[in-house]
Order: sequence, then C-alpha cells, then structure tokens
Amino acid sequence: KQFGEERRRLKNDIFFRSMKNGERNERFWLVFSPSTQKLFCVACKLFNSDQHLQFVACKLFNSDQHLQFVTGFNDWKNIHARVQNHENSIEHRKSMVTLLARLNPNIGINKQIINQVENETKYWREILRRVVAVIKFLCERGLSFRGDEEQFGSAKNGNFLGLLELLAQFDPFLKAHIEKNKNKGKGNVSYLSKIICDEFIQLMGQRVKKVITEEIKSAKYFSLIVDSTPDVSHVDQLSIVIRYCYEGKVYERLLGFLPITSHTGISLYESVSEFLNKADLDLKNCRGQSYDNASNMSGKFEGLQAHIKRACDKAFYVPCAGHSLNLVGVHTVESCLEAINFFGFLQKLYVFFSSSPRKWNIFKEFLNAGDSMQKVVLKSLISTRWSCHAESCKSLLKNYDSIIGALNEIANNDTEPANSVREAQSLLDKIMKKETSLMTVIWSKILERINATNFEEEAGSLSDKIGQDFSDVRRRKIIKKNSDKSVEPELLSGHKKFEVNTFFVVIDRLVTEMTKRISAYKFLNSIFGFITNSKIEGEELRQKLMKIFQIYEDDLDDDLLMEWMQFSSFVENNFLNCGLSASPHKILHFLFENNLGQVFPNILIIYRLYLTIPVTNCSSERSFSKLSLIKNRLRSSLGEEKLNALLLLSIE
Repeated sequence: KQFGEERRRLKNDIFFRSMKNGERNERFWLVFSPSTQKLFCVACKLFNSDQHLQFVACKLFNSDQHLQFVTGFNDWKNIHARVQNHENSIEHRKSMVTLLARLNPNIGINKQIINQVENETKYWREILRRVVAVIKFLCERGLSFRGDEEQFGSAKNGNFLGLLELLAQFDPFLKAHIEKNKNKGKGNVSYLSKIICDEFIQLMGQRVKKVITEEIKSAKYFSLIVDSTPDVSHVDQLSIVIRYCYEGKVYERLLGFLPITSHTGISLYESVSEFLNKADLDLKNCRGQSYDNASNMSGKFEGLQAHIKRACDKAFYVPCAGHSLNLVGVHTVESCLEAINFFGFLQKLYVFFSSSPRKWNIFKEFLNAGDSMQKVVLKSLISTRWSCHAESCKSLLKNYDSIIGALNEIANNDTEPANSVREAQSLLDKIMKKETSLMTVIWSKILERINATNFEEEAGSLSDKIGQDFSDVRRRKIIKKNSDKSVEPELLSGHKKFEVNTFFVVIDRLVTEMTKRISAYKFLNSIFGFITNSKIEGEELRQKLMKIFQIYEDDLDDDLLMEWMQFSSFVENNFLNCGLSASPHKILHFLFENNLGQVFPNILIIYRLYLTIPVTNCSSERSFSKLSLIKNRLRSSLGEEKLNALLLLSIE
C-alpha cells in the first residue's frame, strides 16, 4: 500500500505471534484475501454473535476496531498493534473458543461422519497396500498381468488376479474384499480392475523416473549412453541410459525407450535432445557419450556424437570398449581363410551334435568319461557376441579327445544314417589335422588374453590321435630374392606354410586392430591420465593440471594446482596407506563420505567428471534383454508409456 512516497508491504511475520520466552505461535485464524487485498479473522467472521449491530456502530461512530477484522483490515502502517489488540479482545476469544469446539472431532453432530470417513480411508489404504505389492512383484520380474479372462475364480485370469487370489487364501481381510466385490463389472469401486492396475503402473513408473532425474540434476554432470534395437513388433527402440555420480557412487540408469523411424545422425540427435528437454535435463551439462561403432552413432562429421559435440563441446565421445574388442576379433578372424574355416568348423561341430538328442547323448557320454575335471559343452557361435567364440574354443580345447571319440563312434556305427556317418567322418578328418589343433590353442589363448610361448607343444598334448605332421598338400610356391638380385622359386613346407599364411597373418592383424582401437582412448588418457598414475609429478603434473583446467575452465577454479598438491599429501596420510594409487571410485567415495568437497571442491569435480565419462554402452545392451522379456510375442501391442513404466520398474 502506498503512503506518500513510501510503500508498505504485508510481511510473513504477522502470521506468527512471538512470545517473551522465544516461542512462536501460528495465527492460523488470520488469513489474507488476494481479491480484496485485506486481512480477515476467520473466527470472528464466522462466529461473531453481534456482528450486525457492531457493524452498524462501526460505520456510524467509527468506534469498534475489533470489527475491522470482520469487514477486512488493510491499515498496514498500524498492523502489528491492531492485530495484537484484536487477538486480546473478548469478542475474538469467544469466537476462537467456538471455532475450536467446532473443529474438535469428538464434539458435534459430525463425529460419526468423521469416524466413518477415517474407517473408509483406512480400509482402502489396506487394500491398496496389497494391490501395489502385487504390481511391484510382477513388474520387478517382467511378468505379464492379464490373462484371457478378467474373472476371479478362473484359471485363465492372469498373474495379477491370480496372485490376489493366492494372497487371499492367507489373508482374511483381502478374501472378504474379493468376495464382496469380485466380478461386479464397471461402476463398482474395488481397486481390482485392469484400469486401476494400469494407472498404478503409470504412477509408479513416473515416480521412479522423477527420482532418477532429480538425482541427475543434483549430480549436475552426466553422460549419454545410446543404442537402438528392433522390438518384437518391428519398431526401432532407442535406449537412453544416463551415467552420473551421486553421493560418491557411480550410476548408469535407464531413462526410457524412444520409438524412432530414422537412423540418421541428425534425426537421432533431435530425438535425444527432445527427450532430455522433456526430462528437464540440460544438454550443456553433458560431459561424455558412448555408443557402438556404427557410423550414424560414431561418425566424426554427421554422426550422433558430432551433433551432440556441437551442442556441448565438453561431451567427449568414447567408443564402446566392448564393441571395439568385438570388432578386433571379427576383423582378425576375417584376416585369413584358415581362421574363417576354423570357426566354420566349430559351428559345424555344434550343429552336428545338437541336431538330434541321440548324437548329443553320445557326445555327453564321451564327455563324462573323459579325464577333464571341467566339463564344458559345445556352444553355438553368435556374430554379435564374441564371448560365444571364446566359449566354443574353450569347449573344443577342454574336450578335444572326447569329441574325437564321439565322432569315431558315430562314423563307425553301421546303424547310423549314411548322411550322419559321412558328416562325422568329414569332421573327424578335419579335427585330426595338426592345423586344427594349433588353431584351437592359438584362438583359445587369444580370446582368453593369455600369452603362450609355445603353441605347437601344447597343441600336440590335446590328443594322441592328432597327426604329428602338417598337411603338405598344395604347397605354396614363392619367389625368393637373393642378395645378388637373382631369384629362385621355393616351396614352403606344411609347417612354414601354416606359419606364414595363418599364424603371422592372425597375429599381425590382431596387433594392428588393437593399436587402431586403442588410439581412440588416447585423448581421454591425455586429460585424466594423471589421476590413475601417481608417478606423474613435477613439471609434467603441472602441465597436465593446466591442460585439464583449460578444457574445463567453466567448471574448475584457477587454484587447482595448489589444491591438488595439498590433496595428494592429505590422501597419502589419511587414505588407507594407498594414496592416489587407490581406484578413483574409492577416492570419490572417500571424498563424499568425509564431506571433503568443502575442502577440495575442484578435486571432487575432477573425479566426478572422470567417473561420469562412460567407456562402454553395456547398460543399453542389458536394457535390450529386459525389452525382449517384457515386450514379447504375447505382449506385442504394449503402448510406449506403459512399456517404459514397466521397464523402469523392472530394472530399478
């Protein structure tokens, strides 16, 4: 309210009464009306017995200040004195006593109604507790809810109603509710219908997503992990996983799936950007991104990572280490014909024995009779999962003699079909070759990342039935150049041919591919390498700190160097005698657990930035497993909102 050149405002402290002993009592009876811009006393407005007569007297003689809080008070200059006089008046106290008596649930004509409302509320809360528990149980396990019928007592009513019936057998309260409300159809409140069930799934999914987004916003920095896969209804689903550090721990959380129609880099960027905006997440706080090696994702110019990098230049791209390692194996296998034939032979072995139970039983008999303590059955090869190649090689390595025995048994059995005998003999001839045993050992060692010094010696120990000489068929003819520039033809022996055409080719391609893939991580190591390398010190350390400060100048203060020196000394003396050689995860947890972010704020930011950057997109791949479990051929018509809610509840 304007008083000359002064402007007075209604302050919040007027709604509290300060006592001399320091206590503050709320004046709940005092309310402000925005429409009239005045204060009112609720008690006097409702229960002032002489309100009309006092109102007339106030208008005629302007003598009753008490009635101002009935008609409305706005004299802000004298507000404190007027409010104090009013609350100490006899009329106000009488009105307050009447109001409090009316508010007392144990007094008055509405006592029974209040008790009835409380009992009804308690009853339905108990019902909802049981319903929500069943929904959580089914969501966590990715199970379906409805069956062919929506009737209690039917064996085809699905998991939701079936579990409620099961609980009712041991819960008289739920049993009575079901008996009272079952199969009544629409228009009857029971909280057991599919509509209520779907509504709870949506609400619970929204709540989980809200908690995750609040954690991400609290953490500030986050990274993107994105991948796509077609679902059972042939819809391309884009999985969006966020990696962030929260309260000293690193999390990778699924935020949801997006249906997409285009796989171009710009289209994926628009979809991801719109999704983050709806989740109220600022792309400017993105500090990393990791995808597979597909060009639409990892392309330097038009891939998704390039578009996100333009929107946030600190969102460094890291190719998925799992996919990169898989590509190393794939390209190494494709380097020579012998390697391709070897893995083709492994797949033929699996197909041959698994084609009929009788063949598989013969294989299992020889496997159980073998000397190997570790029984590993044959595995099928899957192109997208390189670990299957390792398992298949391991099975052949451990059971070489048993497989030979099983093939011999089938090849020499007159009761076997001619095709089976012929195929068994062909596989037997292949497995008996020296080259096959060598390839088994070589690839087992490569895939298990174990350095072997003598492959040939171990290859001979797989079975005493293996040929001891290399196949000299089709000897390779090469031209040998002498020092005097003369040339002469030379024929390679079987041993030399395998060494030149297969072993050296595989090893060279393996080294080349590993070097090529590792180069993608050098930039990240040049920024954060000093965190995990405690030997870096002096001028080199100063340059590393200057580099990270220049890159993250909007996130770090310029006193980083001094703070790091003090922090390294502090950690050496206080952190389990491990110092900076401890894992970054442990140091981050140590900083949060001891509230050291107040002392070393820049160090805390560096560790959060470092651990926020992902190196694989395995979380997206794992979310695909849940997607195929929840949206299967029997639930192919699930809507996107319900699908995302079920996925969040199942994963989280």
